[in-house]
Amino acid sequence: MNDDRDDRAVRRARWTAHQVRRRRADSVQADTFRIRVDDDAEVPRLVLAGDVDIGALPRVRAALRSVLAAAPEAVDVDFSEVELLETTAAAVLARTQAAASEQGVSLRMTGARGVPARLLKLAGARGVGIESE
Repeated sequence: MNDDRDDRAVRRARWTAHQVRRRRADSVQADTFRIRVDDDAEVPRLVLAGDVDIGALPRVRAALRSVLAAAPEAVDVDFSEVELLETTAAAVLARTQAAASEQGVSLRMTGARGVPARLLKLAGARGVGIESE
């Protein structure tokens, strides 16, 4: 009988802890990523800002697809306002740069500095200052 009470107490404690974690997660600002597309200039530019994490990737991919659909000669991806870049996002961006290059599009990654710049380089992004040739 004591075992049943102990089991219920453990389940109740786990449930309570889960609820607390969920409330904390809900209170944290979930979307700290912003993207702006400046396609009025000769070279289209995507300006990434905030945290570029796995949750931001669908928006980055959609914006890149949209810009690349116009078949420009070059596209600039500006990282000057990026605060955090996850390794998965860096790898996806490096692969996108390689794929764009195969299609004859120069995908230049500009403004990256510090940890985001190192992650892009480690992921295989090309060029001096993370700018493709």
